[in-house]
Amino acid sequence: MSTAEDGAPLLDNRDNSGTRDELDDVTDTRHFWQESSGIVDWWRSRSHDALKFLAVLLVLGVGLGFLVYSTLPASDEDEYPHEFALDTSRIRNHLLKFQEIAERHNNSRSVTNGHAASAEYVVSQLNAHGSCDVHIQHFMSPVWTVNGTPRFSLKGPAHVDYIFGTDFQIMRYGGQGANIEKAQLVAVGNNGCVAEEAGDVSGKVAVVQPSRKCTVFESAFMLEQLGASAVVFVRSARFKTPSTARVRITDWKE
Repeated sequence: MSTAEDGAPLLDNRDNSGTRDELDDVTDTRHFWQESSGIVDWWRSRSHDALKFLAVLLVLGVGLGFLVYSTLPASDEDEYPHEFALDTSRIRNHLLKFQEIAERHNNSRSVTNGHAASAEYVVSQLNAHGSCDVHIQHFMSPVWTVNGTPRFSLKGPAHVDYIFGTDFQIMRYGGQGANIEKAQLVAVGNNGCVAEEAGDVSGKVAVVQPSRKCTVFESAFMLEQLGASAVVFVRSARFKTPSTARVRITDWKE
C-alpha cells in the first residue's frame, strides 16, 4: 500500500488483482473437484451393471467356443488317418521327389521333359496308399520345338552374321521355319501397333521396336496379316539378352 501527497492511503492495484486471481483459482479448483466427484459417483452407480454385462458376454463367448469345438472332427488317428498323415516332413519329401525328377529331365517338368515322370510318381503314391481309385486322363498339348540352329545375316554395305542366343533369339511359337533370302527390310512405324501406319510390309521383313502401346503378339499377328515374310523385334539397349516371348496364340486340343 502507498500514500498520496495529501496523506490519503491508496490501494496497490497489482496486489489487489493478484488476490482476486488467487480467489478465482480456488473457485475453479473447487468446481473441478465437484465435477470429478460427479463422474466418480456416476461410475460407481453404474459399474456394477457394466460388470454384470461383461460377465454375461464372457459366458456366452465361452459357451459358443465349446459349441464350435464340439462340431470339429475328433483327432483319432485310426478314424482319421489322412489328418495325421499330413505333416511338413512328408510334404517336403514329395517336393524333393519332384525336384529330383526335374533335375533328371533338363531341369524341367514340362510336357516335353519331366511331366510324364511326375505323373507316374503321383500315380505310384496313390496306388501304394490303397484307398484311392486312380484314373489317368490323357490329353494333347501344343509343343514348340527348335529343330535346328537358326541363322540370321545382314548383307549390305557391310556383311554381318548375328550370333544365335547372343545377338538374336527365336520367339516362341513363331510359326514354321523358313528360308528367307534377299528379303528387303522395312522399319515399321508407331511400334508396329497400328496397321494404317505400318506401311508396305508384304513380302518383306518388318523391323519393329516394341513398346507398351501393344504386345509383341498383337504386333506380330497384325504384320503377319499384312503379308510380312518375317518380323524382327529390336529390343532396347537396356536389355542384355534377346527376347523369347510368345508371339502366337496356340490353343489346347483334345
